[in-house]
Amino acid sequence: MKRGLIVINDKQSSVRYKVLPDTWQVKLNEGGAKFTAEGKGQDKDGNTFQVVLRGEIFRGTTRGSIYTVKGTFSGATENYDLLFLALEKEITHQS
Repeated sequence: MKRGLIVINDKQSSVRYKVLPDTWQVKLNEGGAKFTAEGKGQDKDGNTFQVVLRGEIFRGTTRGSIYTVKGTFSGATENYDLLFLALEKEITHQS
């Protein structure tokens, strides 16, 4: 993972968490039909949070693949269960 942003909408406000790329491990399986990802996010005050995601392809489109993603987001002060759709444009494999 090179970069990312996690945005959580809670009680009519959005909170942004910067993804810390060096902490992330992403594993693809079943030819890219499923993935697991784990790493850390950080808020504007420097607090870090553990993020665990599991995704499965929902549908292919001409612009990429849509995944259903379930996961958890946890830290000292906040804990969330996550469920969302994600559009993947290109997955590249690195050795």
